[in-house]
Amino acid sequence: MAIIFTVNLRRNYFVSKYEGRISYAEALDKWKNFLEGKEWVPGQNEFVDLSKAQLNEVTVEDLMNLASYIEDIYIKNSIEKIKVAVYAPNDLPFGIARMYSAYADESPELVHVFRDKEEAIRWLLTE
Repeated sequence: MAIIFTVNLRRNYFVSKYEGRISYAEALDKWKNFLEGKEWVPGQNEFVDLSKAQLNEVTVEDLMNLASYIEDIYIKNSIEKIKVAVYAPNDLPFGIARMYSAYADESPELVHVFRDKEEAIRWLLTE
């Protein structure tokens, strides 16, 4: 259905909010538009909100491909490390986010998955 990106310049992070059924093709398209557009500020941390996401169609290969694409963009922009806090209160998105964190382990992304939104934001904003 939708992935909505919102940039918070004051706190130096952006939000990616997933709502409804998300396919890999849609996710890749949205990420390309955001990361290759004018709104993204390289080096910002990320807060991912999967609280309303339906990820039934996402495959392991999809996760690996998306992680690879994002890693390539970060490396091209000389980003050494960013924090990614994932809020996933439901079981399926939580498990998928944990798998994604494993694929991103060698990339500039330091991904932590949380079931509690406030805990995720607190972790994201600590140095």
